[in-house]
Amino acid sequence: MEDWLQEFDPLVQGALSKAFRLIEQRGGDALSIEDLLLVLLESHYPLAAFLQGRGVDIDELVRAIQCEQPIVSVPSEQDGFSQDMIAWFARARENSRGIRGLAQLMRTLVHECEWLSQRAYIAVLEQVGERQWGGIDDHGAARISGVESVARSLAPLESGAWPASDEGFAQARRIAALSASETSPLLQMPTRSIVQAKGIMTCAASVYADCFGQSVAAWHVPVAALSRNGRRISQALSEVARGSEAANHWFFLDGVHPELLAAVVEREGIRPWAELAADPSTVLVLAHPPDEADSGTTTRLCAQLGLSWSVLWQPRVSGADVLRYCQDNQPRLEASIGMTVEIAALRLAVAASTGQEPAMAVENGLWLDAAADYDRAESILRAAGALVQSEWALGPVRLATLRSRERMDEQAELLTLAREDATAANLVDEAAALEKVATEVDWLEQVRAGTPALDKAAVLRWLESSDSASSSPDGFWYDARCVSVATRE
Repeated sequence: MEDWLQEFDPLVQGALSKAFRLIEQRGGDALSIEDLLLVLLESHYPLAAFLQGRGVDIDELVRAIQCEQPIVSVPSEQDGFSQDMIAWFARARENSRGIRGLAQLMRTLVHECEWLSQRAYIAVLEQVGERQWGGIDDHGAARISGVESVARSLAPLESGAWPASDEGFAQARRIAALSASETSPLLQMPTRSIVQAKGIMTCAASVYADCFGQSVAAWHVPVAALSRNGRRISQALSEVARGSEAANHWFFLDGVHPELLAAVVEREGIRPWAELAADPSTVLVLAHPPDEADSGTTTRLCAQLGLSWSVLWQPRVSGADVLRYCQDNQPRLEASIGMTVEIAALRLAVAASTGQEPAMAVENGLWLDAAADYDRAESILRAAGALVQSEWALGPVRLATLRSRERMDEQAELLTLAREDATAANLVDEAAALEKVATEVDWLEQVRAGTPALDKAAVLRWLESSDSASSSPDGFWYDARCVSVATRE
């Protein structure tokens, strides 16, 4: 077993060492699967944050693991490992080569260890699809890390909207076909929706793997963040390609238009980029706002690096498509927003993303066929959620202010009565008293509910208090100003 452990990621080895120390402290004999999982769910490991992002209830998972944990320590099969642990690690070694990371271990545990399928925590973990486990920051992704920035694996299905039309699927098939050519392609995707672009890329990777039988590693490359940290982009991409077990590597450069890429190539030198482009298994995808002009830069760049160039315009999506995506990804949305999101709130946010008058659009249903925007709908939900959180946090403060004002009015009333000059104008402000009572009732209802929820009224309040949910013409990811404005409100 000691030889086996050298084949696993240092993060996994560290978790095993800590789990063994805990076993020794309580006088146990062998390490079980449940012991290791409980260690991996601690905050300084990436597993808990990854699962929360996929809508998994961590408290429920921990309870399920503890219920399956042996009351009496299981006997050691070999080197302090239980029989189930040895079988799990052996299966992981069979199914992958090179250094095995946390992603490979968890994928094997949940989807390939059939003798564990009856355990309660496996049912909880099965909420994460088999192809989604690559999102954990495993060994391959860590190789590209700078000081704070990493080129993480391209977010799988739940972070991208798969094509909702035949046109979108045709575009995904075109990407797969271009990637199979002898020349490394440079794909330019003018789009305002990063969610849609990621979805088409994920679909294209699936099509490529099915048609050609070769694995695809798709990477999300934050060019701006890597540049700020002093990293050479070409070197980072080459390190990832060398450290990955996949046969093909697709690099998704978000917010990068041809002019910016040309500047990066000029700064780093043509040679490293030419070496990267010479590999036919490499694909570069530039996603940028559609109003970015191109003054022949792409043609010149492709001639220098020996790349083939294709422009892929994003197909139109309807409000019904965006609503379906939001409903399918509701657990992830709720986890990122931090509260429950009602269906009526989803519908209103999607209707607002079409650019129509939200209240009117929801009533007449015209928004279902209108062109909608994935990213704008999500930004509206996040901003409205921030508004609800601020209202929740400021509730006690507002109550204290109103009560203080009421006491001051009562003191003023006593003075007025003592002077015997009481008039209607000098008595307690009835409107303020009613406002205090209404605020108390509202706050008590919120406290009774336990946690705030994002409903239709909250989304409508946000839309009415903002001129535009996302006013930046080129901020097609997530306009952070939405949250800042909501917090000020």
